[in-house]
Amino acid sequence: MSVGHKIRAIRDLRGMTQKELGIKVGFSAATADVRIRQYESHKMIPKEDKLKEIAAALDVDVSALKDHDIYSDLDLMQILFELEENHGLVIEKEADRYVLSFDESHPLFRYTNYKLDSWYRAKSQLLSNSEDSGYDDKEYLLWKYRFPLDTMKIEKTNAAKVREKYKPFLNNTYSIKKVNEFILLFEKLIRNGFDIQIASAPERSGIGTFVCCAIFKHSELLEATGEAANAYAEYLSMISYLEKSGIEIERETNSFDGETLLGVYFYSSVLSTALNHTVREIMVAHKAGALDDKIMQIQYKDSLQTFNVPIEK
Repeated sequence: MSVGHKIRAIRDLRGMTQKELGIKVGFSAATADVRIRQYESHKMIPKEDKLKEIAAALDVDVSALKDHDIYSDLDLMQILFELEENHGLVIEKEADRYVLSFDESHPLFRYTNYKLDSWYRAKSQLLSNSEDSGYDDKEYLLWKYRFPLDTMKIEKTNAAKVREKYKPFLNNTYSIKKVNEFILLFEKLIRNGFDIQIASAPERSGIGTFVCCAIFKHSELLEATGEAANAYAEYLSMISYLEKSGIEIERETNSFDGETLLGVYFYSSVLSTALNHTVREIMVAHKAGALDDKIMQIQYKDSLQTFNVPIEK
């Protein structure tokens, strides 16, 4: 669908006239309908800045208005080929059906999975419950045109709730010198019941730099009290100290399985290595109820000794 067709389709969904949209975009009342008509009839193509203004006026994401150049089955095939080469798309045949999925080992799989999960949940809610809830195809279409705005709004709201809860408990005098101290703090978090996810991030890693991410569920962070809440506040203080010490850290918020996930990427090879190996081993042992077993403790002490080194910037 062309840019003009998309503008018209969304304008119709919004119940707006060409003149109303044009005025909202900033055109004069005398020319508003003419300018929008020119875009919708393909006589003019809006430039990027104007396209953003139209998207804002229609309350959708600007990506929904862009032309993705699928005019034939051959165009579609070339896009699928590109997805295979760059995003890990896999084609398989089950009985008489061809099934498309994404390779879990691909560096971008996690992000693709997040987006697919949001799509599946929105479609399930907005279409399957339409008779009971009053939602219909229009609501689902608008969700797609707005994507990822609605998802991002939920993520930002939940992340803000977590920041608000822990802000009063941050320790501005916190310090950390050795990598094994980093590991011990994660052990404290794990023992306090946090279901932490560890994800390597080859897409963020560069030459000589290994990047890993620690991911928490916002619901667990909001429910945490006592020692658990104190442990997470200590974790946040540690992140703040590492940033002030010159360690590059990136925060990220995503949605998956009905949860808001709060992740932190550590752009330090030694910290990321400790996270990806020792902390991951602690998590596995804790879930198996073997963290305090004699053999595990011997191995753990060896790991702590190995990482008894200064944190590298």
